[in-house]
Amino acid sequence: MAQPFSVDAVVWDMDGTLVDSEPLHERVFYATCRRHGVDLSDLDAGVFVGVHQYDVWNAVAHRFPPTVSREAWLADLDAEYVADQGSLTAMPDAQRIVSTLHAAGMKQACATNSAGVVVAANLMTLDILPFLQATVTLDDVKEGKPAPEPYARACTLLGVAPERAVAIEDSITGLMAARAAGLHTIGFASNHHIAAKPEFHVLADRVIHRLDEVLSLVTMPAAAR
Repeated sequence: MAQPFSVDAVVWDMDGTLVDSEPLHERVFYATCRRHGVDLSDLDAGVFVGVHQYDVWNAVAHRFPPTVSREAWLADLDAEYVADQGSLTAMPDAQRIVSTLHAAGMKQACATNSAGVVVAANLMTLDILPFLQATVTLDDVKEGKPAPEPYARACTLLGVAPERAVAIEDSITGLMAARAAGLHTIGFASNHHIAAKPEFHVLADRVIHRLDEVLSLVTMPAAAR
């Protein structure tokens, strides 16, 4: 059996890790593009899992007429996501795992590539805000994942060294960001298409298939013992 990580903090990804939001992101992506007269049905939305909105726009902007700005497109994406936030559900056991770690004295944060309004919608669904010491959104950083800044900032806000923290991620870009920032990494195989890629297993120190496996992979902080 693998040795658990001896850490003082857990930094969670959000979309696809704590909240089952990828189906909504995918619907919003295609619907918003269609409203602007752009058909992107030839693209597999899975290629954008874990990719922040600015990079998504850079990948598809050449298909849009010049009258559509990045800012207008992003605003439409966020507005449609929030309007349908009632369809969001938490990943199984997400709230229980986060609250259990909190009760044991573990510092926790979220580091996500989503904008603040999307994060607020997700947090309303999850009901975990009282258990988090920090949240880092795309609005809080100069560079989103796969750059290390979101995870580095989360560790700074928590007051822990990166090597004393573990990141839990469902995407390759997220795992890249966490490793670049110096955190241990747990890959959550919630998206079978992503988890089947060799890079996922190279970047993840451990791979889990259920969130409750996290509890056996981290030791509680010394202060809690």
